[in-house]
Amino acid sequence: MLQVNYDSLNKQNFLGIVYIIIGSILMILTLLIFLGEEIGIATFFGIISLVLLGIGFFKRNLFKSADQYIVMINGGCLDLEEISKKRNKNLKDVEEEIEAFIKNGIFINIYYDKEENKIKEILYEKSSKNDQIIKIDKCPGCGAQVDINKSKFCEFCGRKLI
Repeated sequence: MLQVNYDSLNKQNFLGIVYIIIGSILMILTLLIFLGEEIGIATFFGIISLVLLGIGFFKRNLFKSADQYIVMINGGCLDLEEISKKRNKNLKDVEEEIEAFIKNGIFINIYYDKEENKIKEILYEKSSKNDQIIKIDKCPGCGAQVDINKSKFCEFCGRKLI
């Protein structure tokens, strides 16, 4: 099952909306300035508004694209060729998008196997209950570093540690 960092994904979506709103406001401002015949300033604001609108729409499309990948991957579609056919995109574009989602921490527990052209899940081994945490502390008597798990007494001066 694909784990998704929805905080990061929602942040990208929110930023996309913010860029679209700011770009739209600047476009209206550009038109008002252009009507006042300040062509240089209007051109400057026009270019900025187009860039912001482009970034905003890109981020919104990224959000929608991630949602489609999530549905496909969780549905068991792990072969990139199959995904590219379902999305009507070429294989290289799908590969780049999946790798970008993984690299940016949106898709957490998967990786792309280039040799097999498949998405694979990263499996984590659970630690056993017998695993001990090594606790190293300083002896209050002599100041030596001692492993509390090994002994209750300092191996250098013999003082009780706990």
